[in-house]
Amino acid sequence: MKKKTLQYIIFYLIGIWGFASIIICAGEDIPGKPMSDAMFYGFKLFGILSFWLCYRTGRWLDKKGLFPKFKKED
Repeated sequence: MKKKTLQYIIFYLIGIWGFASIIICAGEDIPGKPMSDAMFYGFKLFGILSFWLCYRTGRWLDKKGLFPKFKKED
């Protein structure tokens, strides 16, 4: 039971990390306070790299068996 709980916690933390990365990529600057182009593209690059790292970490954790196994219904 403890192992399953830990697997779901890790699974949802990776999901939250990926969602936050997408939010950073989709974000805009504040209308009354625009940021410089370099900072804007820096945030976009950070979001993309963070999402890629999240994806690679998720694949690695799945290979190690740290994600729960889901049953497929046919």
